[in-house]
Amino acid sequence: MYIYQVERDLLRQGVAKHAHVLKGKVLDVGCGRLMRYRDLLSGATEYVRLDVDPESHPDVVASAEEIPLQDASVDGILCNQVLGDVVHPERAIADCFRVLKPGGHMILTEALMNESHDEPHDFWRFTRFGLNELFCSVGFEVVVIERLGGFFSVIVQFWSRWFIQTFALYKHAWVGRACSVLFFVCGKTALWLDKRLEHSSTGQKFTLDHIIVAKKPHVHER
Repeated sequence: MYIYQVERDLLRQGVAKHAHVLKGKVLDVGCGRLMRYRDLLSGATEYVRLDVDPESHPDVVASAEEIPLQDASVDGILCNQVLGDVVHPERAIADCFRVLKPGGHMILTEALMNESHDEPHDFWRFTRFGLNELFCSVGFEVVVIERLGGFFSVIVQFWSRWFIQTFALYKHAWVGRACSVLFFVCGKTALWLDKRLEHSSTGQKFTLDHIIVAKKPHVHER
């Protein structure tokens, strides 16, 4: 059963905006059980799924910290909402850099505001400054870092997640579907309000997630 969440809406919008940079052989690091963004990767000629959980039935069972692929073997990398669940995020980014070909791009999304989840494997939250430092420290050229959502999106997402977890909505189909409609209306309203306040100093201080697009430069570009 699908239940609308404004965060998922924002993540999909963010990936859709930048997915055109991922071409050729694309590695989805921490793919999970669902291929949420596969349809957005129109430039991918090969799509390789990697996940630490074998029950996700990935192409490669491995941690993001130790990717069992050769150096410079993929053209692009997609990594969604994974870094916070990795014990050593700096190792994960370094290994992504290693397997990426020079000139290739990586798109990563990660949470700043989120409830505790996947316990006990929920370790970190990231500001845009922390993400920039992680990527630049291993040699990436950061193309863009963008906020995904603002104050009102944060409120609606937290409110939605509270209801989903408190009332186990995924186990109660008709209640879950009814709440999904309510969450959709509230979420779209929040997106509109955040857009109106996007350029205000207060609006800039709140976000659910960030999306970062980074490039592995050619040697002569360093």
